[in-house]
Amino acid sequence: MDEATAAAAAATPRPTQQHRHQKSSSDPSLLRTNPPLHCQFVLLAEFDIDKGSTLSHQYPNPTGHDEHMLAELMLPDGAHARVEDWTIFFLKSPKPSKESTGKSQESQARTKSMEGERDRESGKRSNSLAQWSSEGLTYVINLVRTKHDTSVRRGALVKSMAIGTRHPFIEVFKPALLLALDDYFNKPGVECLARLYDAINQLDLTGAPTFSRAEKLILRASDRRDLFEERFQQNGRAEEEEVQVGVAKRVSGSTGSAMPRNEATTPSSRSRAGSSSTSSSSDTRSIRTKPSQTSLRPSLSGRRRSSAASVSTERRPSQPISPLPTAGRPKDTHFFETSITYRQILLPIRLPLTVFPEEVGEYSLIKFIQTFSGPTSTPVGPLHPHLHTNGNFTHPIILLFNALVTQKRVVFLGHGQPASLVASYVLAACALGSGCGAVFRGFASRTFPYTNLMNLDDLEKVPGYIAGVTNPRFEDLHAWDVLCNVETGKITVSRDIPAASASPVNPRPAITRDTFSSSSSLGSMSGGHHETLSGSKASTEIEGSNNTFGVGGVGVGVGSSSSSSIKSSSINPVRERNHALMDARPDAPNNIFMEDILGAIQSHYGERYIRARITDFCAGFARAVSRHEEHFYGHTTIGPASQPFLNGQLGSGAVYLDRETELKEIQANQMRAEGFRASIPFKFHQISEMERTRAIKNFDAGHQIARLKRARQLAPGESDLIFETIAKTVRTSEQITELLSFLPPHGGGLLPLGFGLLHPSPYVREWMVDFFLHLCSHPVGKKFVQGLNTYQRLALARLAHERNERLEAKHHQNPNPNGTWTRTTTTTTNWNVGSGGGHPFGRSSPNKSNSISTLASLGGVGGGVKEGLPSSSNEEGASVLPRGWTIGSN
Repeated sequence: MDEATAAAAAATPRPTQQHRHQKSSSDPSLLRTNPPLHCQFVLLAEFDIDKGSTLSHQYPNPTGHDEHMLAELMLPDGAHARVEDWTIFFLKSPKPSKESTGKSQESQARTKSMEGERDRESGKRSNSLAQWSSEGLTYVINLVRTKHDTSVRRGALVKSMAIGTRHPFIEVFKPALLLALDDYFNKPGVECLARLYDAINQLDLTGAPTFSRAEKLILRASDRRDLFEERFQQNGRAEEEEVQVGVAKRVSGSTGSAMPRNEATTPSSRSRAGSSSTSSSSDTRSIRTKPSQTSLRPSLSGRRRSSAASVSTERRPSQPISPLPTAGRPKDTHFFETSITYRQILLPIRLPLTVFPEEVGEYSLIKFIQTFSGPTSTPVGPLHPHLHTNGNFTHPIILLFNALVTQKRVVFLGHGQPASLVASYVLAACALGSGCGAVFRGFASRTFPYTNLMNLDDLEKVPGYIAGVTNPRFEDLHAWDVLCNVETGKITVSRDIPAASASPVNPRPAITRDTFSSSSSLGSMSGGHHETLSGSKASTEIEGSNNTFGVGGVGVGVGSSSSSSIKSSSINPVRERNHALMDARPDAPNNIFMEDILGAIQSHYGERYIRARITDFCAGFARAVSRHEEHFYGHTTIGPASQPFLNGQLGSGAVYLDRETELKEIQANQMRAEGFRASIPFKFHQISEMERTRAIKNFDAGHQIARLKRARQLAPGESDLIFETIAKTVRTSEQITELLSFLPPHGGGLLPLGFGLLHPSPYVREWMVDFFLHLCSHPVGKKFVQGLNTYQRLALARLAHERNERLEAKHHQNPNPNGTWTRTTTTTTNWNVGSGGGHPFGRSSPNKSNSISTLASLGGVGGGVKEGLPSSSNEEGASVLPRGWTIGSN
């Protein structure tokens, strides 16, 4: 072989096992055995003084996209003016070539000819909507770096490297990209791309748990780091069993012939073999002892033992063993800790486990809100019915939210700013419109975190795009409806923005239980008045400055009011384009909500809290649009039908403070709801509601929680039925998890259900005691019960003690063994906190008293009653129970 042939062979990418998996991914049997690739491709672009931006390498195969377009996106405007910058862009799957599709055209034509006209029209609609789904997107994160070098013509070298992945958490690959680009600067060649590709695809995620939507909502709204930790322990035990099976095979194979290559233990499994036993043993000891803050972190001795075991394990030099724990108790259940090994350098990474597909990359809603809430952020331009829900008093963030959900073209301009800064604002805007990915879909496929003038033609083909640019030329082109300057915070509404479509005139109330009630129905109340007021529905999630609204809806209350009360209300209607009405007052619900958010930011609330509030805001808006559909079209397609409590049947649907507030919101925000109904996210939301499977099927749990939270006046017997239905229906683990997702900590947690413990009816109190005791058997429910306030926890303890007394009296028992509840003659007695059995409350009841033993398990972190079930304290500081009860001890 001559030197030229050898050089060509060396430059040709070697097909590794991962590459073979990619080429044969169309085989369903291989898809079941081979995990999907974490890295789809690696690209390298550089700037040539003669050719401009060029794409030098694509590994392992060409992506199928235009190379010049990729090079321009990887080398942003002004990259030469800064040492380092990051860009993010999304790629759809390239269209197949004519050669690959020519053979299948005849069969497709025959299939289409056999379909009916209705099926063809339905297929066209589904195909047109499918192109805006985020499922087929490839997220590309790119690092561009400039190194000054006087030996080159331009005086500097500008190179960039990018990876494409299907994971939305693209920020975790930044450390590997940094090392790989440094490696390429030192020794250019496609081998650097191959090493990065192989390193990322060897990432082991087998131990990462998969959470449902309800579980993600619970985790996202809580700062506790121990929620669902049992899911990690289960995965750790499963991995340990796999390791033991592998060790048995290795021992049995050592006596005979050599082990086949396909049965050899992988580096990741060897790593688990070296660390799982020590970590599991140390975790078991930490569980038996009284937990503390230090016990939540792995002990140093455990780390040393894990490292020693890893060193003693056989390994290849190119694949060092990860000393990070992959089993046992995690440090933070919001993340999965693993590592990437690049050139024997171990890069620890934390994969977020609560990310939704529409939530991509790193962003900060706090920074986003602060930037566009300053004195210079007052929107400039004409008032538009879709955008200015509150007229001139519309908050800039609310205007941006309206622009996003009504599918307006929003551009973020950062002249002279890094492309990474502009991209972060675009990603934050997508989170604002989609409820952090938890509520709406269809945003990511229309998002361009960074783009340039070259892609302007493709950009204008996308309806309602959200783009980030650094070229000021975009401001003069008017290829936008709303322009946001990330440097000054200025928001400009285009004068050429399309006018809002005509709104429905007359409401069409559906036939509901309310139609036959003694009070006036919504249609009868607003029918005559609607000739002068145009109706609308918006996100009325907040009715007070300290009001936090849940996923179930907003405001509560069933009442009746006449149309004259609406005419004389303080809504101060302002007629604008298309005769739309706007809630033009500074204390409108949207403005109060933003004041609450800004106050939380000034009080140093974290990013997690702000994201949870935005998610609730979007969920409440979805319920409001559902009520808008019922009011004007007689039915809704995105939620349960709105029904009040009547004739012993629980209500459902959107919830408002009272009827007057409901009609105000419907009429004041009609245009925004109509604009959303014509958008792509609305169509996706329709599909999501139809496909979503709920564990609680017999009643609208979100509606009932919202009624208990914000009802101005509950109907007689309504609270009794709500508590009884929840206590009798919510029994399985999935149902408990779904119910807890409606009770986030920032909304009070179990506070509305805890009121059932203080209900005047003894039957309701008995139902809720049974519910809470059953909730204590759930690993996450027990932690929520620990969050009850002092009075409710005392009520729970007292009611459980009384139940235990009745049971003992009924069975004519005289319990007196250690650890049982006994009647005493003193007025108050101490609740002795023993240490027997390793339990924070000493011994628990060994006999039939399940309720008491369940309560004793609520000791909580730190031991004692202080963070578990509360009780009174005497002068000596000993915990005491209500009068007449004590727990036996040693």
